[in-house]
Amino acid sequence: MKKYINYILVAVLLLMVVGVYVYLAAENDTTYIIDAQLDGQVMALTGRETVNYINKEDVPLKEIYFHVYPNAFRDETTAPFPAEEMGQAYPDGFSPGYMDILSVRVGDEDVRFSVEDTVMKVTLPHELYPGRKIDIRINFVVKLPPSDGRFGYGRYTVRLANWYPIVSVYDSDGWNLDPYYAIGDPFYSDVSDYTVRFVAPAGYTIASTGTARYEQSQGSGLWIIKASDVRDMAIVLSDKFKVKSGEYKGTRVNSYYLGDDDIGERSLRYAVDAIKYFSETFGRYPYREYDVVAADFYIGGMEYPQLVVIDRMLYNKRNIFTLEEVIAHETAHQWWYGVVGNDEVDEPWLDEALTEFSTVMYFENYYGNEVAERFWRAYDTIVKKYDNSHRSVTDSIEKFKDESEYGAIVYEKGAIGLKNIRDQLGEKVFVKGLKEYYRKYKFKNATTQDLIESLNRASGKDISSYFKEEVGILYDLNLFEPDVLAIKGI
Repeated sequence: MKKYINYILVAVLLLMVVGVYVYLAAENDTTYIIDAQLDGQVMALTGRETVNYINKEDVPLKEIYFHVYPNAFRDETTAPFPAEEMGQAYPDGFSPGYMDILSVRVGDEDVRFSVEDTVMKVTLPHELYPGRKIDIRINFVVKLPPSDGRFGYGRYTVRLANWYPIVSVYDSDGWNLDPYYAIGDPFYSDVSDYTVRFVAPAGYTIASTGTARYEQSQGSGLWIIKASDVRDMAIVLSDKFKVKSGEYKGTRVNSYYLGDDDIGERSLRYAVDAIKYFSETFGRYPYREYDVVAADFYIGGMEYPQLVVIDRMLYNKRNIFTLEEVIAHETAHQWWYGVVGNDEVDEPWLDEALTEFSTVMYFENYYGNEVAERFWRAYDTIVKKYDNSHRSVTDSIEKFKDESEYGAIVYEKGAIGLKNIRDQLGEKVFVKGLKEYYRKYKFKNATTQDLIESLNRASGKDISSYFKEEVGILYDLNLFEPDVLAIKGI
């Protein structure tokens, strides 16, 4: 996510300086089959979801946990926005949003479940052993809030992000059950495959993760959405969308916009340019479609697999530089978060700093070194405001006091640290390491250590001391893979 306050500061400083399915799923992916219908009169959604879950762990599971994120919007005290931004998040005043779980079944059997805030525990009728699958069927209803954040509806668009029950990640720490924090992007998920039958109000166009096919259905719009190897499923709707489309090496790029055709065309060009540059630099974009979507979204920009949401207020000539910056940033997230995932709660720097660094690389490629240097000087100015902060680039989300500190340390300071490491290793070696990181951890969840190991392989030496100096990380050598230890001569 690119926070609006961050890119305003950067821009100012730069200027100062200058149903029934036939579904073929990947064998090792969990699959979601969702039937959902949105009632545009009351802004409520009814849903049926079947999750074919595969236990990829080495222990049997007695229960499975889901995130039910809409429940964060039930109350003003839990809504995932800083207190000072509630007026922007709810321009027409607060009204609750939520998810109610109606039933959970495994096979023909109703099973016990409990919901606490944004987490649901489903107790299985029997242990699920490693490598085994289970079908979990969930009926649910969702009430959308009148919010201009990730999830809700506004004057022009309806945003369905984090809108369905999604399986939590089980890793070496067990189940990850973090709440929906008001700071950062507090999400962590495995790749899965999706088939969604979505009924929208008549006259609405949708942009979504995956590819969507429209079918008329009794006066409403039935959309069939399919997506493979994605971490989430997001949908944005509007009855006012205009669409322009382009292409890069088999990927269809769509710009969904709401006003000026020239700005809509520019946003498409920025998106195609970004897909092209990042594909050539880090590795090919693996999906057939990518959507850049203007929306009621006061925060600025937000990434989802194959889709990014951009504040519609940026779509004008006055904000044209910022529009390109945000599109470039969110597109870079398709590589760092979308394809190579990470725990965005415990290690938010890993995707955000890499994305911010990649954004500057984009501008350096298309506009030259001087423009890139203006970014670095602007970032340095922002970071210096937090010289007395006790927070580290690698801290988890909950340790930051506010969004400004989080942005300065995780985004800007993290990006500067990566730049300094690049300068020490050299451009060619550093990019080689990022390509290796992308190749090895595609469709997986990576860690900071995985990034270091990729750079170690590319450089043929131990660069952990660079990370300690530039980013503030210490590592236990026992955690490194044997081939990395051999490179180090250990």
